[in-house]
Amino acid sequence: MDNLIEIKNLTFFRGERMIFDNMSLDVPRGKVTAIMGPSGTGKTTLLRIIGGQLKPDDGVVLVNGKDLCQMSRDELLAFRRNLGMLFQSSALFTDLSVFENVAFPMRVHTNLSEELIRDLVLMKLNAVGLRGARDLAPSELSGGMARRVALARAIALDPDLMMYDEPFTGQDPIAMGMLVDLIRQLNVALGITSLLVSHDIHETVSIADQIYIIAEGKVIGAGSPEELRDGSTPMVKQFMHGDKEGVRFLDFLSSLGRASILWFRAMAGLPRWGDVALVVKQIYNVGFMSLIIIVLSAFSIGAVLSLQFYTQLARFGAQDATGVGLALVLLRELGPVVTALLFAGRAGSALTAEIGLMKTTEQLSIMEMMGVDPLRRIVAPRIWAGLLSLPLLTAIFSMVAVYGGVVVAVNWLGADPGGFWSGMQDGVELWEDLGKGMVKSLVFALLVTWVAVFQGYDAPPTAEGMSMATTQTARFDDVAGLRQRARVSMAGVTVGRVKEIDVDMQWGDAIVTLEIMGEPGNLTIDTGAKILTDGVVGVETEAMSTQADAGLLAITQALASETAEQAVELATVEVLAFVERGRDYAEEDAERFYKEGEALLRPMIDFKRFSRNVMGPYARKATAEQLETFSESFKWSLVRTYALAMLEFGDGEATVLPPRKPSSNPDLANVTQEINYEGKTYVVVYRMRRGKEDRLWSVQNLVVEGVNIGLNYKSQFTSAMKDPKFNGDLDAVIASWSEFVEAEQPAESAAE
Repeated sequence: MDNLIEIKNLTFFRGERMIFDNMSLDVPRGKVTAIMGPSGTGKTTLLRIIGGQLKPDDGVVLVNGKDLCQMSRDELLAFRRNLGMLFQSSALFTDLSVFENVAFPMRVHTNLSEELIRDLVLMKLNAVGLRGARDLAPSELSGGMARRVALARAIALDPDLMMYDEPFTGQDPIAMGMLVDLIRQLNVALGITSLLVSHDIHETVSIADQIYIIAEGKVIGAGSPEELRDGSTPMVKQFMHGDKEGVRFLDFLSSLGRASILWFRAMAGLPRWGDVALVVKQIYNVGFMSLIIIVLSAFSIGAVLSLQFYTQLARFGAQDATGVGLALVLLRELGPVVTALLFAGRAGSALTAEIGLMKTTEQLSIMEMMGVDPLRRIVAPRIWAGLLSLPLLTAIFSMVAVYGGVVVAVNWLGADPGGFWSGMQDGVELWEDLGKGMVKSLVFALLVTWVAVFQGYDAPPTAEGMSMATTQTARFDDVAGLRQRARVSMAGVTVGRVKEIDVDMQWGDAIVTLEIMGEPGNLTIDTGAKILTDGVVGVETEAMSTQADAGLLAITQALASETAEQAVELATVEVLAFVERGRDYAEEDAERFYKEGEALLRPMIDFKRFSRNVMGPYARKATAEQLETFSESFKWSLVRTYALAMLEFGDGEATVLPPRKPSSNPDLANVTQEINYEGKTYVVVYRMRRGKEDRLWSVQNLVVEGVNIGLNYKSQFTSAMKDPKFNGDLDAVIASWSEFVEAEQPAESAAE
C-alpha cells in the first residue's frame, strides 16, 4: 500500500518525560487514519511533529518520501501549504467574516483573481453546508457552525493531507454527526488523506479505515476498526470497549484518599464558639427543611405496616403483637434506612450543589485569598449539621411512624390499645433496638454527609462538573430514576415531557414514552435530546438519541436565540443550505422537496396561529376538527409558496436589518430582511412571537414587498366563503382550499 506518511523509530522527550519510545507507524494515502489512546499519550504532539512544529529527538518522519527533519524553513512552509489542519478551538480569525476566513489562505498563497476567489470560497462553504453564512462574524456562529467554517478554510487550497485534532470535542450530537459525515465525504470527494486524533470511539470507528492505539510511548494496537474490536491484548480491548474497571478501581482509591483528607482537615477539632451559629443555620437548612417529607413519609409507612401486621397476625389471633412488630421493624431497620434515603435525596444533593456552585463561581478560592479557611467555614458546619440532624430526624420518623400505626390499628381496626402499648414496651429493649438503630442512623449520617460535601468540593469548577457531582451524589444515595412529567429538551430548549415510564421485564430496559410539543415529526433522524429529571434527588440528565434531521435541530437552535433578528438570520442560513441541497432533485421529485421543506419550516412558522388568523371570524365558529384540517391544508399551501420562492431567490444575498426601535413587548418583534437578487432589493418583514413555555421564536405573519401575506390569504378565505360555489359551507372551503388558492393566485405571483 502506498503510504503518504511513514514514521520510523520516533523518539521524543518533553523535559525528562519520554512521550514516544522508538515508535513506528504508517499513514496510507487516500484513507482516514485515526490515532487514539488514553489522555496524555502524545496524540496531539504527534500531529505537531508531522506538521513540523516540533522536531523529534530521534527517528525519521517521511511525508511523500521527504524527511521533515531535514527540510529548511522555506521547504517546511511550502510543505504546509499542502497541509490542512482543523484545531479543537476552530481558531477562526475573530476580526474577519466567515467569507474572509476561508479566503485568507487563497489570498496569502495564490495570485487568483478576486472573482475566482469568491467562487472558490462559496464552493468550499457550500461543501460544508454554510454558503448562506458567508457574511456572518465568528462571534455569531454556534460551536458546530464555527467548526464547519474552520473545516472549509482548512480545505481551501485542496490539501493532500488533512489533520483533525479532537474534532468532536465539545460538540452536541447533531454537530458531531454532521462533522462525521463531512470528514468522510470530503475524504472521498477530494481524494485526500485524513489523519484524525480523537477520544470519541464510536464516531471515530464509524469513519476510520485504519486505527492506531498508542500508550506508554508505543503503538499497542493497529488495524481496521473490526480487527481492533476483537483486539488480542487486554489493554486494546479495554480501550475499544470502554471497559473502565481497572481505571475505576484506581479512581476510587484516589477519590477515597482525597475524601479522607478532606474529612480530617475539615473536622480537625471541635467547632469554635464563633462557628456554632453556622452549624445551627445548616441544621435548619438540612434538618428542619427536611421535616415535611420525613413526617409525611413516616406516617404513611407506619400506617401501611400496621395494616399489614394487624391483618396477618389476626389470622392467628395474635393481633396484640402488632405494636411490638411495628416498633422493632421501625427502630432496628426501617427508620434509619428510610430516613437516610430521604435525607440524602433532599439534603445530600442540595449540599453537593451548593458547595459545587461556590467552587464553580470561585467563592471558595476568594475565601482562601482573604485568609479564610473554606473547609472550616463552609464544609465543617455542613458535616456537623448532617451528623446532628439525621439521628434527630430518624427519631422523629420512628415516632411519627408509630403514631401512624396507632391510628390505623387502634382507631380504625379496633385493636386493644392496652395490648398494643404493653406489647411494645415489653418487646423493645433500650440498647439492642433503640440504641443500635440510632448508631446506624449516625453511621448513615456520616456517610451521606461526607459523600455529599466531598462530591461538591471535589467537582471540576465547571457547570458540567457541578451537574455531574450532583448526579453522582443522588445516585450514590438514592437510585430514583426518571419521573413522569420530567422535561425533555433539544438544543437547550424544552420540547416536551416524559409521558410514561415502563420496564421491559425480560431485558430490564427502561421504556420511556415522550410527549413532544407540536407534531410527533419534530423528532426525526439523529436528534440529540436530554431528559431533565426534577425530583427529590435533584436534577439528573439522561442522554437520548432518536434519529432526526440535522437541519431541523439547527433551526430549533436558531429559534432559541436571544433576539428575533438572530433567530431569523441563523434560520435563513439553514433554509438556504436546504434549498442549495434541494436544487438537485426539486424538479424531479417535488413531493420530497416539499416534504423536507415542511419538516424544516415546522418549528419556524406557527402554522396553527397563522391559519386561525387567515380564517378570521370563521375560526370562532369552526370545530376543533375543522381548525385542524384547515391548518394542515393551509400549511402545505404556504410551504409550497415559500419553497418556490426560495428556489427562485435562494442565490440572493439575505441581510437582516437592525430594529428601528425596541419593541415594548420583548416577546414580539418585527424583523426586516433585505434580499438582493439580480440587482434588485426585495424587502421581507417577519412578524415574530416568542413562546411563553418553549421560549422559541416563531413566524406569525409575513409582509413581502408591502403585501401582507396573512391579510392576503384572509381576503381569499373570506372570498371563498362568500363564493356562490361554496355557499358559506366551511367544510367545502377547507376541503378545496389549495385548489382555490392556486386558481386565485397565478403561478408567477405564487413564486414571488
